[in-house]
Amino acid sequence: MSIPLILKQDVLPGRLIIIDASDDHDSVKTEVYEISERLGFKNTIFAKSDASNLARQRNLGLQFVEAPVVMFPDDDSMWHSGFATNVLKIYEADVRRQVGGVSGVGVPAPPPELEQPSYKKSAFVSAKGALQPYRSYIENRFFPNPIGLIGVATWTDKIDVVDEINSIRIPHITGFRMSFRTDAVRQVGFDETLGYAVGYAYHEDFDVSLRLERLGYALVSAQGAKVCHYSFPGKRGEGYNYGFCAIANCAYVCRKTVSCDTQIYRFLERYLKYKLFLYASGFYSNHGREVFHGAFDAWRNRSRLLDADEAGLSDAYKALCDQYIRK
Repeated sequence: MSIPLILKQDVLPGRLIIIDASDDHDSVKTEVYEISERLGFKNTIFAKSDASNLARQRNLGLQFVEAPVVMFPDDDSMWHSGFATNVLKIYEADVRRQVGGVSGVGVPAPPPELEQPSYKKSAFVSAKGALQPYRSYIENRFFPNPIGLIGVATWTDKIDVVDEINSIRIPHITGFRMSFRTDAVRQVGFDETLGYAVGYAYHEDFDVSLRLERLGYALVSAQGAKVCHYSFPGKRGEGYNYGFCAIANCAYVCRKTVSCDTQIYRFLERYLKYKLFLYASGFYSNHGREVFHGAFDAWRNRSRLLDADEAGLSDAYKALCDQYIRK
């Protein structure tokens, strides 16, 4: 579903790079090359990951990149027409190279070119998307994500491209709509510790965003670059592990990025308790209860991450996962 939308953009990628960690590698490889061939695209690179770890896969993919800008769509990122052009406009306008990453804008509806989706979004995901603007307003006002606060704290200099073209400055970029200057993202790389226990590496996108900002790069959103996150209606993973990583990874990224900033830690504590409340609201189902139990175990062990010294933080995270993550 996603690859044809990428290869039908008015600006084509120099390379389409797929780093696969699926169990049916050969069939996926065959299908990817068949799609590329059908659309007349000759520069597809397909490689098998040596680990089921999203951060690792992104780093492996970076090794094949030759273009000055790299885009990281997920396999459920459905680009609207003009997505690539609107993202690249920002980089072209940024003559002082202040911008390190450009995000697209998430929209609820897939592009009209996606005539026959191979699956339907769940009613829950659709409803969640419709309510997201209201939820975001409440969260930003009363339970702000500390990762966003850390990002905004880096905004010391005005950047030329904001307000001069259709863009706004943002504190971080969400995974399904990421793009970066290749040399900038190579400087920091994706933190493979975040994918150590479970392959989807929750918050690896926020982590790389914050580290780019600490190097002095700005992140912006190209308001004309529309993309629908057409989430598959299945569970992201085992419920307990998902809840555990949602809390543990947030604590890890905050500790790694701000050291022992007690002011940020106050916001972090409020935010994590809010997340626990949200997960508790799903207690009516077995999956919801598993998510809450995983999140609660991570929360009650948060001090093992927040009190770790910088050199030992990765080992502390791995030890916590080794003790609690269910294989």
